[in-house]
Amino acid sequence: MGINSVAEFLGSAMRGLRSLVFPPSCPLCCLEESEGCKECLGSWRIAPSIRVIDSIPIYSPVIYDLRARSVVLAAKERGERLARTFIVEAISSVVERIEPVQALALVSIPSSKRALRKRGDDFLARVVDEVVAKDPKRLQRLSLLDFKFQVSDQSGLSMRNRAANLDGSLEIKSRSTQNLMRAPSLVIIDDVLTTGSTMRAAIQALRIDPSTRIIAGVTACRSERF
Repeated sequence: MGINSVAEFLGSAMRGLRSLVFPPSCPLCCLEESEGCKECLGSWRIAPSIRVIDSIPIYSPVIYDLRARSVVLAAKERGERLARTFIVEAISSVVERIEPVQALALVSIPSSKRALRKRGDDFLARVVDEVVAKDPKRLQRLSLLDFKFQVSDQSGLSMRNRAANLDGSLEIKSRSTQNLMRAPSLVIIDDVLTTGSTMRAAIQALRIDPSTRIIAGVTACRSERF
C-alpha cells in the first residue's frame, strides 16, 4: 500500500470516528442534519460572477465571506460530508449551465503532498467525482495536473507574492499527455478563487498542447477582493 493510500485510509477512518462522536450538522445553521437544511442549500446556490484569467472565463457562485469560509473549512479540513455537499452543489450549479452541452472533462486542481498527508485524501478529486456522478453521461473527471515543486504556504502572502509562489508550479502528469490530447472540452475546478494565481498556473500547464480547449474555470467561492 502506497503512502497516499495509507493517508486516504487513515483519513477515512478519522472521519468515520468523528461522525460517531459528533452528529453531522449543517455548516450554515449549525443544526443537526435535517430536511430544513435544504433551505440553507437553496440559499447557497446563487447566480455566478464571472472573472477572466488569461482569456478564460472563471465562474464563482458564492462570495468567500465568513459563512462560506466556515463551509469550506468544515468540508476541507474536517471532512464533513454535508459541508462537502455545499461545495459540490455550488460547482454543479455552474457546470450544468456551461455550453456546449456535450461531453466535458473536469480537471481539478491537485492537492499538494503536504495537504494529502494532513487531510488523508484529495479533497477536490472527491468533490469533482460527486459532481460527475450527477451527470455521468456528459461529464468525466481527468486527473491531469500535478505540482512541479513544493509551494510555500499561501497564508500571509501578498497578492504579488502569491502569484510568484505559484508561477509555473503545475504541470501535466507524466503519462497523462495522451489523455490531454484525447480530452473533450476542459473545465478547471477549484474550491476558492482568491488571487487567481492557482487557476492561472493550471491554465498555463494545460496549454502545453496548443490544441487543448479550455472553455472555463469553476470555483465554489471567490474572494471579495478578486
